[in-house]
Amino acid sequence: MGSRICLVEDEPLLRVMTQEDLEDLGFEVVPVTTCDEAWRMIASGDSFGCLVTDIRTPGAIDGWELARRIRTVSPQTGVIYVSGYPGTEAQPVEGSIFLSKPYLCRDLEQALEKLGV
Repeated sequence: MGSRICLVEDEPLLRVMTQEDLEDLGFEVVPVTTCDEAWRMIASGDSFGCLVTDIRTPGAIDGWELARRIRTVSPQTGVIYVSGYPGTEAQPVEGSIFLSKPYLCRDLEQALEKLGV
């Protein structure tokens, strides 16, 4: 596969496990703890084939807003939301995928395949 993925997860153990799963699938992973941090990288010109983001992280913006912002500068970026909360206030960008925590590596792999990442 080989695409770059921005992984936004504030839970340290889950971030490390997900990063390892994605790297095992052949991706280059840039892990960050907040959506604010991810947006700073992207706004400064960093690009990714896919965003895998928790919806609720500390900071000024959430995963919904981060995905909207990314799509304004990079419309082709794939988006996978991951959350332990039900998507009752869901505001997904077009063509995105939502995975409920806990999810398996296979679920993530299938979502990436579906997005063509």
